[in-house]
Amino acid sequence: MADIVVIAGEKTVHHVQPLFQRLELEVAKVAQYDLDAILSHNPRLVLCFDDYHILYSNVLAQFRQRNIGILMMFDGILE
Repeated sequence: MADIVVIAGEKTVHHVQPLFQRLELEVAKVAQYDLDAILSHNPRLVLCFDDYHILYSNVLAQFRQRNIGILMMFDGILE
């Protein structure tokens, strides 16, 4: 079981490196918005970087239905 699951590819994982260094937190990283892979960690919180694709939004909706918290981090660039 992981307290937090981070959905991040190699280009974005550096933003959350401090989480992996916290000894009291169990943090898992997955590279894709794969519902089953993420749920296998039984997270209390899912941290992600985007929801722009409909498939990503659908996966995030599944977490909301299961009362799993979601923290969305934005890059600060207005597009």
